[in-house]
Amino acid sequence: MNRANLDLDHHAVRRYAQAADTDELPVKVTQRRTLLGDDKPCIYQRLTQGCRNASRLHREVRDQGFPGDRSVVNSYVRLLEQGRAPGAPARSKAR
Repeated sequence: MNRANLDLDHHAVRRYAQAADTDELPVKVTQRRTLLGDDKPCIYQRLTQGCRNASRLHREVRDQGFPGDRSVVNSYVRLLEQGRAPGAPARSKAR
């Protein structure tokens, strides 16, 4: 079975292959589908422009139709700042 059949990217495969035992394997999933989906590119762009205020970012995406609360935006901003979230995600065509 190859990497494509497992639907894993090569970085994940490398981490699993290099782990000495199961204690080293990643436990928390940080790249699952969230309420933010289509709003991630907007938040990422505003963050790269210097806006670090999660409340302000939440208001901006809420005004564009985001249904979630501020804690979701705050968590994503924190992941981006820690380098634990992917960079600029692709924006989908339709909301």
